[in-house]
Amino acid sequence: MQSLEAKHMQIPFEKIIQNTDILLVLIDLNGKLYYINDIGQRITGFAQDELIGKQICDLLYHKAEIPHFRNAFKDSIDGKPTLIRNHWIDKNNQPHLIEWSGKPIKDENGKIAYILGTGREIQDERSRNRKHYEDFIRTELVLDFLQEGLWEWNVISNDFYISPSIEKILKFEIGTFPKTVQAWEERVHPEDFDKSFAKLESHLNGETEVFQAIYRVKTKEDEWIWILDTGKVVERDENNNPVLMVGTNSVISNFVKAQEENRKLTLAVEQSPTSIVITDKDGNIEYVNPKFTETTGYTFEEVLGRNPNILKSGKQKENFYQKLWNTLNSGKVWHGEFHNKAKNGTLFWEDAIITPLLDANKEITHFVAVKQDITERKKLQEQLVQSQKMEAIGTLAGGVAHDFNNLLTVISGYSEILLFQLKDNEKALKGVTEIKKASDRAASLTRQLLAFSRKQILKPKTVDLNEIVKNLSKMLRRLIGEDIQLEINLDENLKFINADAGQLEQILMNLVVNARDAMPNGGKVEVLTYCGVLPEKGLNFMQNSSPQEIFSILSVKDNGMGISKKNMKHILDPFFTTKSAGKGTGLGLSVVYGIVKQHSGWINVESEEGKGANFEIYFPLSKDNIQNELNIQTNLKLLKGSGQKILLVEDEPSVRAVAEKTLLDSNYRIYPVGTAEEAVNIFNEHNGDFDLIFSDVVLPDRSGLQLVSEFLDTNPNLKILVASGYTDERSQWSKFQERGIHYLQKPYQLKELLVCVKDILNENS
Repeated sequence: MQSLEAKHMQIPFEKIIQNTDILLVLIDLNGKLYYINDIGQRITGFAQDELIGKQICDLLYHKAEIPHFRNAFKDSIDGKPTLIRNHWIDKNNQPHLIEWSGKPIKDENGKIAYILGTGREIQDERSRNRKHYEDFIRTELVLDFLQEGLWEWNVISNDFYISPSIEKILKFEIGTFPKTVQAWEERVHPEDFDKSFAKLESHLNGETEVFQAIYRVKTKEDEWIWILDTGKVVERDENNNPVLMVGTNSVISNFVKAQEENRKLTLAVEQSPTSIVITDKDGNIEYVNPKFTETTGYTFEEVLGRNPNILKSGKQKENFYQKLWNTLNSGKVWHGEFHNKAKNGTLFWEDAIITPLLDANKEITHFVAVKQDITERKKLQEQLVQSQKMEAIGTLAGGVAHDFNNLLTVISGYSEILLFQLKDNEKALKGVTEIKKASDRAASLTRQLLAFSRKQILKPKTVDLNEIVKNLSKMLRRLIGEDIQLEINLDENLKFINADAGQLEQILMNLVVNARDAMPNGGKVEVLTYCGVLPEKGLNFMQNSSPQEIFSILSVKDNGMGISKKNMKHILDPFFTTKSAGKGTGLGLSVVYGIVKQHSGWINVESEEGKGANFEIYFPLSKDNIQNELNIQTNLKLLKGSGQKILLVEDEPSVRAVAEKTLLDSNYRIYPVGTAEEAVNIFNEHNGDFDLIFSDVVLPDRSGLQLVSEFLDTNPNLKILVASGYTDERSQWSKFQERGIHYLQKPYQLKELLVCVKDILNENS
């Protein structure tokens, strides 16, 4: 017995198509008739040669119904399900109501070439019912040929028929699918059932002209597929109750999948963290996503149809945009950065990739721009560059300070020697005294350079904060410029503090510069010192302090623009700045904060926007409450040695000479060398038998710190003193201190050297 499929293969489809009452037409993508079967010619009254090649709209449609047809035709090309009714006007200008659906037909290359229209003329109810079964069979054969499914449901008897093609779709053997509606309903996805059933009920009740639903059904192999179910009640009883319903099923899984992919793509674009802009080939905006509106401040409606040049800030030259368009119009992708302006005038940076979209003929139709806001990244880059500049300047300043301090050590040293030798020559003494004063002032300047470079060894000692301010006042006036008034008010009864003088100078310079920058149009900066107790909020930070404890306070006030509440939270954060690009690193106040913390102090900031700012630094008092400065009347006899052996390592001959003379005159035995290699040789010759190693930190062949560290490895009890005007090894200094290494800052006074040597030699003796 032949299978049903084999029988179908023997059916003369051409004869069926020509003789069926089903209307069949082929329309090319330009809307021209390519084929129409006999029933179509009978309906229209035109001969085939009068129809083929003609525009179906112009020939058969009333102008009022052309838009309806064109919309349905476009949906068919896009693969969307269509089932519509409209009128054809025959050769005698008589209308015929046609119900039809369209399906795309592909050529051998897989491209859509035609739309196959299948339909029928809607006749009177009685005529249509009489011909129903004959038409049903013919239609089934045609739809089976087109690989779509046909079903028929007798609502009264509940008989349910599906064509073999539907059984194939559901992976059933032909003729084995149960002939009940319930069997079909059981295969409908639970999530889709209620919605689809509601549409069916609505049509059965006569509320809709056609039943149409998209839902999932389960195949015999438990695979879910999407189908388009389209049907219509073709017979009703005298009470208008449905009797017979017919319809078609089309598998649209690929279509639904494509819709889902489009939905995901739409969500991705809508929720993208980058701005996406689509323009036509002339650059007129057709679409922007929400991130664009968030970044620019423009709504979709405000930019639709406008050119993206509304974002131009004027910061980029016209040839920049010319090169951009030259690249895009050549069909190439453009990648670069925009310095744009938002709707509110705020400037921002974007990293952008713009891609031309090409049609099948390689012609540009649109441009798509994907842009990321890189304003914060730009700020960080600028801050890094500025920080590197500052580092380079600091290195230069430190290097200059090193050489300058060597010279000042010589000048200051010989001035002291001359002052001692010329103590009875009043006339000569006056000139040498001025040399010594100039040397001391120069030493103060180099110390300020080192404070700027932050490359000095920390040396806390008891200091007078007032003296720090006084010594720095001239530099501060130069820093702030002529349009800003500097007022200094110092408390004469201020208590001494234990601090590093260089770092105090850095605090003061940073705060004054910060105040200057807050007053671009001029103003007043006031530097004050006074004593006081911590406010309540300070006690929360300084938990080891009591409410009665007295602090020495350095205050820097200005009457500038002030600080907003929002920015107040971040002003001490590294790299935070409210200054425009290139005008600040955001490091000044964070450095101040770090120094204050190192000195066990507290910083209090009071400010209101538009009312200036006040920075108060609270320093704990020195326990000694006396300055560790050398008494000018110190008896040099008390500083003399008793023949102790000192290995002196100094590469600068003039510095070495003055140090050697000073120590020799104070009854020490000196072994002077200029390099680390010479020092090692002398050290080994004497089997390390030295009472003190006195070395410069910066030597031509090795670091002085490394040299003395090697000496300590051979003799941990060896006493060490190092001196420098500058060092790159601040980060290692703490571990050298742990080994008992003492430090002397250049330029040093000779009495300071003698006191330092005497104190070290007297340790543990």
